[in-house]
Amino acid sequence: MDFIKEWVELLNRLTDANKSLKEASGLFVISSIIGHKAIIPSTTDSKIFSEGLELTGKRLNLWFLIIGKSRWSRKSTVLSYVDDYLRTISNDLIASTIATPEALVDELSENPHKAWIMDEFGIILEACKRKDYMADITGLLQKLYDGRTFTRRTRGRGRITISNPYFTVIASTTPFSIRERLINDSLFIHGFLNRFLILWDEGVEKVVPIGERLIKIEDEAVKEKRDKLIEFGKYLYKVNNVLILEPTKEVRDYLSILEKRLSTRMSGDEIINLYTGNIADFILRISGIYRLSRLNKEELEKPIITIEGEDYRRAYKFIQNFVIPSLRKLVEEIRKAKTIKPKEIRDISGLMEIVKSIVERHGKKEGNVYIIDRKTLYRYWNARTGAGKKELDNIINEFQELGEVESFNVPTGRKPRIVYHFRM
Repeated sequence: MDFIKEWVELLNRLTDANKSLKEASGLFVISSIIGHKAIIPSTTDSKIFSEGLELTGKRLNLWFLIIGKSRWSRKSTVLSYVDDYLRTISNDLIASTIATPEALVDELSENPHKAWIMDEFGIILEACKRKDYMADITGLLQKLYDGRTFTRRTRGRGRITISNPYFTVIASTTPFSIRERLINDSLFIHGFLNRFLILWDEGVEKVVPIGERLIKIEDEAVKEKRDKLIEFGKYLYKVNNVLILEPTKEVRDYLSILEKRLSTRMSGDEIINLYTGNIADFILRISGIYRLSRLNKEELEKPIITIEGEDYRRAYKFIQNFVIPSLRKLVEEIRKAKTIKPKEIRDISGLMEIVKSIVERHGKKEGNVYIIDRKTLYRYWNARTGAGKKELDNIINEFQELGEVESFNVPTGRKPRIVYHFRM
């Protein structure tokens, strides 16, 4: 079995999301499930002074950041499949969706192996700027990515030690985060965004009519693939021994040539140069995950599992076809945002995108209508934009002129409650 191929084939039947998101989500679930149970021997990742208390070697935790427009990118759909699948494997795998640094430390002190699925990453980035208690979240996340034991002091529980954390992240946001300068140069310069595999999603390349996507859950082909994927995930999650993944000489040679080539191809852009330093490491980790996706039970008896040339080529292709173009697009948009005056950032279309994302996430869906009350909409609107009720009314008027929203007064016994019905 090849888990990632089977995963992509199943998602092809369920959604018209682009291939990059389907492939990335398959890589992510394997990365999240395996945890400490797979290691690539590496001198730079060995912890030689830890007296056996630390796990040593390169681990396979991956972080993804998907940037795409609301509605036109199927990022939320794909993330929901990821969340559903991982919860089926084990509820213990999923970290709290939104957490303060202190709450996240508390959670990881009980179980340091977690997957963080964040559909509105812009909220976290914005909170880092607006709220003092969130200012340290990026520093904490960087420690979690590196996977080294660390101690942190909290107000509630004093000193807490996180031992051998294994933390995976798949997050999504919209281009508005760039226009608002929530995603900027400094996040690369300080090493935070360099840890993410960037995926820029322009929207579905080939829209499949919704009628063709309305399949029954009893569909035998879908059910068979689903059951096979769940069986593999549970099997991988229950592996007891540590799997040693050793690249063949062919793969080691490929990586050496790649790293040498990258070091001599410095760009004139600082962000690209900083990010390029992680490309070989990304490819090695992804190669390991492609190898795990082909794992069979007999191989568990072997002391070493080899990462083959085909695994490297698949990883290299993923980086070249999806990540590098996405990085260049992101850099282009960051540069463009720098030339925009602050008053021009709050354009109508960008603010409408924010309202849509809030409604989709926090509204109640009934058919093709999302229902949300004004109080809830305003609370998230204000948190995201800092704008007031008058500005929200202006945006609601824009939707009404397009015929995309209706307003209703719902009796409550006191002051009527305003409820919006969005057609999306």
